[in-house]
Amino acid sequence: MKTGGAEYGLDESKMQGFVDQLNPTQTHSTCVRLGDLEILSVPGEMATQLGMDIKSKARQFTDASSITIGGLADEWVSYILSPEEYRKGGYEASMSFYGETLGPTLVEGVVRTAQGLK
Repeated sequence: MKTGGAEYGLDESKMQGFVDQLNPTQTHSTCVRLGDLEILSVPGEMATQLGMDIKSKARQFTDASSITIGGLADEWVSYILSPEEYRKGGYEASMSFYGETLGPTLVEGVVRTAQGLK
């Protein structure tokens, strides 16, 4: 990997560390319940429909009256898109680093985490 930035103390090793931090191999979701409010966090910027899917699935097993998605929680793994949105291309897809399965994978993970809230 050729990099510029030597004048800033950047070299290939430091840049690889930066790239590795931008593309973690795993992430997490923190879900919190405060009375009748559930906050279900996602580690990036999630497309609206995926957030609606999470809320719909969470409503099947909770009695909370309000469920909200907390985006950009703890870290940013990239834009989080449905497979259809990813295949459309464009800016968001170019900044969605894990391919078309990221959205469904994170929906499943967030819902699984939210099931622990009572």
